Amino acid sequence: MTTPALPEQQRPSAWAQPLDAQHNFYQVSPMLFRSEQPDQQLAALLQQHEIDVVINLRPKATDAEPLQQHGLQSVHLPIHTWPLTGKIYCR
Repeated sequence: MTTPALPEQQRPSAWAQPLDAQHNFYQVSPMLFRSEQPDQQLAALLQQHEIDVVINLRPKATDAEPLQQHGLQSVHLPIHTWPLTGKIYCR
């Protein structure tokens, strides 16, 4: 999904700062970023921002090898968008 939940003019002022629209790449806080699933171009952009760990929340881990080629570590913490329990947040 590459479309934001709210149109830009309706977002709170503290909303994440856009860094690259093509990859849905945002800086949420000084130490937290979010994006779509990384590809080769995005992996290079992550390195430019000194990001070295990518946390994959998707049900299947599919991006570890391409990220490793760029020296990035991939951590897979699958979540499902159906009913979540407190256990997933304790990891």
